[in-house]
Amino acid sequence: MKNFLSCGIINNHYQITIFGIRVKFKCNHRKNHNKIYIIDKDGTQKEVRGTIKGLNISIEGKNNKICIGYPYNFVNSKISIRGDNNTITIEPTKHVINNLYIDMWGRIKSGREVHIKKNLFMNGCTIFSWTNNSTIVIGEECMFSWNVAIMNSDGHIVEDLDTKRQINHGNFCEIGDNVWVCQNVFIGKNVKVPSNSIVGANTVLTKTFNEKNVAIAGNPAKVIKRGISWKRDCDD
Repeated sequence: MKNFLSCGIINNHYQITIFGIRVKFKCNHRKNHNKIYIIDKDGTQKEVRGTIKGLNISIEGKNNKICIGYPYNFVNSKISIRGDNNTITIEPTKHVINNLYIDMWGRIKSGREVHIKKNLFMNGCTIFSWTNNSTIVIGEECMFSWNVAIMNSDGHIVEDLDTKRQINHGNFCEIGDNVWVCQNVFIGKNVKVPSNSIVGANTVLTKTFNEKNVAIAGNPAKVIKRGISWKRDCDD
């Protein structure tokens, strides 16, 4: 029966797949208690019944919540949720959020949270949230270049041969305020990136750094410069 029929909420439509044939029709996503809200400047919360410009949303599950702060400026962005009781919050920004993909897909999971704080500027990032009861947080005033990947999980289980216990648990990923993430950066599970820092191009981050105002780069990542700050202004 599992392969015979599946169903879910896709862009405010109800979609049923029978023997590989998709049937889609208009519906009220609230029937599954999935909620999508726009939060105005005064804090007023309004439920979305249509679409959000530049943002494609698909939901398969129940009791999921997406909150988008106004103003927003999405371009070619997407949110995919499969599971129950998951939350995504994107606070307002005066910048463009381009090519953002929040992936809560894979096997059915629950209790995941992605929180993007205010004034994010983005050219391209995929956020993989694949672990139950986990968090991914991006701080205020961050700037992302293109082809950035954030994962709070390895996606598959690695076990110790002797104990048979999982040794690669993912739980969180936290990026501080005012962080500049350059192109082709990978940020892995259980990692904290300090505020007021720069993550250099092609960096692979798999451990926590606590010292603020540093430039981090390399594979494996290390601090290459201390006592720095950065501005969004273009180079002279």
